Amino acid sequence: MELGNAPASSIARCASENRVTAYAILKDLCKRSLATETTRNKVKYYAVLEPKRLLNLQQEKTKKLEKSLSEFQAIASQGSGKNKVLSYEGLE
Repeated sequence: MELGNAPASSIARCASENRVTAYAILKDLCKRSLATETTRNKVKYYAVLEPKRLLNLQQEKTKKLEKSLSEFQAIASQGSGKNKVLSYEGLE
């Protein structure tokens, strides 16, 4: 965050990491929507989101999980309590 919008090499140097490792971490953060990537003059620049935005994203994920949890509990309560597994042998 201190660097703002910076190339991976600068971020790697600041974090005392290998540049290749920094690229892998930054790409993962971009996939998770925790960082952004822009290209200027054939150089990729990365910036992480503001802490407030990170908190909002986490709250959204928590709400989705709570909604899913209640749905799973409803399905589990409707079941007979015993799981069945069927196994077939032979040709299809």
